[in-house]
Amino acid sequence: MIRTAALCALLSACALAGADTGVGKDDGGGGNGGKVPGDGIAQETCSPFSTPAFQFLIGLDSDTCDASPTDTMLRISLWTDDLPPRAGETYAFSVAEGVGEAVLIGAENPEGESAAEVELTLTEHANEEWKGSYRLEFADGDTLEGSFSVVDCPSDVEC
Repeated sequence: MIRTAALCALLSACALAGADTGVGKDDGGGGNGGKVPGDGIAQETCSPFSTPAFQFLIGLDSDTCDASPTDTMLRISLWTDDLPPRAGETYAFSVAEGVGEAVLIGAENPEGESAAEVELTLTEHANEEWKGSYRLEFADGDTLEGSFSVVDCPSDVEC
């Protein structure tokens, strides 16, 4: 945390987002420094291990279940046995633990860049809407953080 704060102070470019405004990656210049729009969805899906998972897709062109990705999209997935996730919980993990992932996908990097550390806080789940925030740290030390409000989309997924 101190290292990230010091890096932000030196670069004067920390990416902090308000609700639904999206975020930019703090990479010290250029890179993937675009915005992640705030529209998105939450839905059940399958993990790479063919087990149930839950994902938040942030950076879609609308907040409807048939939305399409924009130039920059963030996918945060939880692969825990305790699904669906619960509001009021923080899910913090290293991607090496194998309980989830966060991938920043952009026009300059269509395969995406995986975060090494993920902290996902779900503050509210009401009226078919999830609200929360995230903080991601990448292997190169860059951070990405922001807040979101996304719609809950039903899915008939069998893993």
